[in-house]
Amino acid sequence: MDIIQCYAPTNESDADDKEEFYSTLLTIIQARLRRNIIITMGDFNAKIGSNNWGYEEIVGQQALKETPRLEEFKISHSNKFQVLQELLEEETIDEKWQGIKEAVTSTCQGVLGTKKHSHKKWISAETLKKIEMRKKKAAINNSRTRAGKAKAQEEYSEANRTIKRNLRADERNYMETLAAEAEEAAHHGNMRDLYATIKKLSGKYS
Repeated sequence: MDIIQCYAPTNESDADDKEEFYSTLLTIIQARLRRNIIITMGDFNAKIGSNNWGYEEIVGQQALKETPRLEEFKISHSNKFQVLQELLEEETIDEKWQGIKEAVTSTCQGVLGTKKHSHKKWISAETLKKIEMRKKKAAINNSRTRAGKAKAQEEYSEANRTIKRNLRADERNYMETLAAEAEEAAHHGNMRDLYATIKKLSGKYS
């Protein structure tokens, strides 16, 4: 399929220009006529006014426009895109990706909600509190400036490092507690508790 998009000269144009336009258009159509489907589209009205009586299916109703108003809209529209482009150019690739990721994540959470997860028993209440604070930091990071994003990212990274340290400490304390329980069960000859505790220590604890 070939699509020919063009804009015909108006009636006020020079006769040679109009003749050249239609001659060129005819040549292009004839060159492709046997090979493909051709769709010719554009402004062929070539007149000013709204009277298209008798030609409704091929000629649209055209009238004089408020050019200053259109130019004002064009300038306003252009300025908005320029500001947006400047904003995008100030961001790095990582910052752009973070913005997209946050937009998708927050939208999904708002529409679909979040799945409730059961936390591992060995995670302390203090660590769970820090995890919740980290989630809030990620959710409220709506800053669009580079400095604001850098600060928010640093705060999130620091919270993430703190949580990892706390999780390692919680797991170590939990395993030490299990080891003490196993020793106590063995000392009293309680084989059932001893086996259950050893099973947890082997890595199958929850």
